[in-house]
Amino acid sequence: MIARFASWALRHARLSQEDRVLLTNQLLSTVGGLPLHATFTVDEAGKLLMRGVPLEYEQAVVLRESANNILHSTAWKMVREQVLYEAISKGVHEALNNDQVLFSKAAIWFQQQQENTLKVLAQDTGNALLSSD
Repeated sequence: MIARFASWALRHARLSQEDRVLLTNQLLSTVGGLPLHATFTVDEAGKLLMRGVPLEYEQAVVLRESANNILHSTAWKMVREQVLYEAISKGVHEALNNDQVLFSKAAIWFQQQQENTLKVLAQDTGNALLSSD
């Protein structure tokens, strides 16, 4: 019932952009469309949790090695640079409206978050991440 009303309001009501965002967030929360927790977090002891569950030693080793491999991959570096170039080109040189500039900024932000996350996963946090207790 709530989902139908929210869907109708998004299509037919004269809502401000801010109200549309708030209504969309509420709709996604109601139907469980938003994640309840991050994919990975670090607990108080420094252990990596994947979707709230601690990783075993072997899983943590594989994850760290995979993140290292991606960070040092020539293909990934080239793709990353190409996406960054395209985002800057679209947002700075070709943008015709604010939405295109914001989309470009979002693409740059996403690329930065992706790299930062890989760096966190790839680093050795004093073996706290890989403790076998």
